[in-house]
Amino acid sequence: MDPQGASEQMCPECDTPYWIHVFPGMLDAERAPAAIEKSTIEGDASCFFHASNKAVIPCSSCGRFLCSLCDIPFGEAHICPKCIERSQDSEKNSMKNQVYQYDNMALLTAILPALFFLWPALIGAPISLFITIKYFKTPCSILPRSKIRFYLAGLLALGEIALFIFFIAAMVYG
Repeated sequence: MDPQGASEQMCPECDTPYWIHVFPGMLDAERAPAAIEKSTIEGDASCFFHASNKAVIPCSSCGRFLCSLCDIPFGEAHICPKCIERSQDSEKNSMKNQVYQYDNMALLTAILPALFFLWPALIGAPISLFITIKYFKTPCSILPRSKIRFYLAGLLALGEIALFIFFIAAMVYG
């Protein structure tokens, strides 16, 4: 390995030599960030937030390169200020490990009771309507999704409630 952090490797397919350049700041990750180093060498990675500062470590959450000023040790991980800020916002919590898909829940609570005809739909339709109204503005997934499931669940739930009212009226008024 040369001092620049590059090492020569051989391609396993064609035996052609090539160089692997490791992120130089990772070689110095064990040392304490005593001072902020200015990025003076061409090709050195710079901090995402401070372009003139040399990057010493990547963010464990998003992968942005960080200088010693922006590095926030969090247990074994190193987190950037933006990821910490995002984790404090409950609506856009990027550090949570699961997302509830309320649109799917609303649709299932509208469809499944309808398969058993009328009486289970009496419970499922209001629950579906409640989930649709309460969670309509929450993110459905980490990836962007449309609100079509919420619309379908709301329409199905309203249709089931209307059908139930019609059925009761038909029984009462003969």
